[in-house]
Formats: sequence, structure tokens, C-alpha cells
Amino acid sequence: MRPLSGGALLFLAACGGPAPEQQPAAAPNAVDPKPLPARAEFPAALRGRWGGSLEDCAAGHGATDGLLDVGAIELRFHESRARLAHVVESGPRHILADLDYDGEGETRTHRERFELMPDGALVRRDAGGAPRTESFLYRRCPA
Repeated sequence: MRPLSGGALLFLAACGGPAPEQQPAAAPNAVDPKPLPARAEFPAALRGRWGGSLEDCAAGHGATDGLLDVGAIELRFHESRARLAHVVESGPRHILADLDYDGEGETRTHRERFELMPDGALVRRDAGGAPRTESFLYRRCPA
């Protein structure tokens, strides 16, 4: 195949119809709709009742600081709750999110990462960029 000469290119351009800037714009409905983002939720693998120890699980909710209930959009602790405010990153076994905390006379927003480890433990880490990052280890409570 031979390259086209400048004259041939001009001829093809002249016969090709209106220039792109002169073509009518596509109707708004002609664009494929983008899927809506998934609802911000804790991954199913992280949901349930977790304890810092089996004793925490046996004590029941409200009796110990070591118990954590993870729902679809909310965490429940001994004397506080946290609600998902913004999900930064999420997968089947982890989530990095901003949480709105309310309890013990305070309200605050805090960024945390939750990750299900290969051994079944749940690790909750401070991801807010504080000089000292805290992490907590939980085990799933027996049903």
C-alpha cells in the first residue's frame, strides 16, 4: 500500500462531510449510561460480632470495651457508634473509609482501615495520618 499524497488527502477531506466541529452534537441520551457506584458498605466478610478475646464475646454487648459489631454501614462499640461517611477503597476482605463517630460525649470523623487476615482475624488500623497509629485485633465471636 502506498502513502497518500497531500492532494489526495485534501480530496478525501473535502468529500468526507462536515468537519468534526461542524457535526451536530450527540443527543444526551445517546451516551451509554455509567453504572451507579456501589452502595458504601462494609464488605460482607467483615460483618458480624468480633471480640478482642473470647471473654469479650461471652460477656455480651455493653459489658466490655473489647466487643465490636460490624453491620452493613455501622460499627457498634461498648459506648459509641460509627457510621460510614466515605469509602476510600474497598474489596472483598478490606475497606479504607472515613467514619463518623458518636459516643462518650464526642463526635468526630476518623479514617480507618479494616482487613480480614488469612487466619480469620480482623485488624482495625488508624489510617488518619496521626503520628502514632493504633491497631486492634479482633476474633470472630462464635455464633
